[in-house]
Amino acid sequence: KLLRVTVEEQGRAQPFLLSIGDRAEKLAQDYEDRHLTTQQVLAEFEKLAHEAAEAESERQRMGVDANTFAIFMTLRPYCATMTKEQAGIIDALFTEYADYQWSDSQKAKLRTAIYRQVRPLVGAKFIDATNELLRLARV
Repeated sequence: KLLRVTVEEQGRAQPFLLSIGDRAEKLAQDYEDRHLTTQQVLAEFEKLAHEAAEAESERQRMGVDANTFAIFMTLRPYCATMTKEQAGIIDALFTEYADYQWSDSQKAKLRTAIYRQVRPLVGAKFIDATNELLRLARV
């Protein structure tokens, strides 16, 4: 519950928290659907809470802005070797296609550009990774 409140309150300013919130919601759903035991879900929630607590200090240590860090955190589960430079390149695409949220043409171009960057990093899961990136809140 506390994790959800933190994500709701700070998610706009720290978009990387949104991916943590999404994973927490999936865990809750898996628990409700009886795919996970109580012990399993508690252990996973504890990991997510720890990740949320450590994320801001990691962002500062890396020396990146909130948007780049959100991209880094979103892609890290797909690509363990993700670098801040790769996340920065993808962040620059969002700047290049800044009107993607209300222009279908720009959104299509941005999606294609992200595919080109993400596919070599994550392989077959590049569409899922791109969809997650496009759902990120930008600050």
